[in-house]
Amino acid sequence: MKLVVFVKQIPDIASIRIDPTTKRLVREGVPNMVNPFDYNAIEAALALRDQYGGEVTAISMGPPTFREALEEALKMGVDRAIHLSDRAFAGSDTLATSRALALAVRKFVGTPDAIFAGKYSWDGETGHVGPQVAEMLGMPHVSGALSISVEDGVARIVREVEDGAERVEVGLPALITVTDRTNNPRPPGRGGGRYVVVSATELAEDTSMFGAGGSPTVVEDLVEVPLERNGDIVKPGSPEEAAELIMRQVEEALCAGGEEARPMAPDKVR
Repeated sequence: MKLVVFVKQIPDIASIRIDPTTKRLVREGVPNMVNPFDYNAIEAALALRDQYGGEVTAISMGPPTFREALEEALKMGVDRAIHLSDRAFAGSDTLATSRALALAVRKFVGTPDAIFAGKYSWDGETGHVGPQVAEMLGMPHVSGALSISVEDGVARIVREVEDGAERVEVGLPALITVTDRTNNPRPPGRGGGRYVVVSATELAEDTSMFGAGGSPTVVEDLVEVPLERNGDIVKPGSPEEAAELIMRQVEEALCAGGEEARPMAPDKVR
């Protein structure tokens, strides 16, 4: 089977900063990590290869530091890693990113049997890229898979929905996005797969379709909101402490909001 997995390196969520001028994430000096859902996507692709044979290709688009994420994928057992790295990709929104990934799949893989991706990246949480790539490649997609089994060219998937889960079947090829409950990613080993860097001109003569120029999304403003919660913890089995905490929160709200925040009398509380 020809299998593809998308991998992204993101800034450590606890250290994210925003450039007030460009309205983009600041990556310089910020520790990086592999998008957590992508480990599950890698495992999904590797498990299918282990079952049916074939090759797994990991694809990522980003600056040179993204090599670290692809090297982790290689250590987990991916056969080939393709790194789309070029200044022409800088500033890409989800549409321009999806366009580059779809072109890379067509050029370096052809028609894969399945593509896997995390349901979203923790730094953006849009969930756009998987479905957009599927649309560009003309294949069906299933989002938020909780479990995946493949037999006779059909993927049987249990996927998460707002009020629970549902079972779906989709013929391959298809693109599937996964969650952290889909599987248990294997630990990294020694690796040994191939790592390749690809420029924008290797994907298309007209590179204006990538980067900021090919991105219709405009970020008007970003605001960092300071976290001001107290984080009080009430131990289970202690109703007195719970009542004390509730009254303290009511008093704080009253002091902050004036008369409009005045609580009901205790005998009116049910």
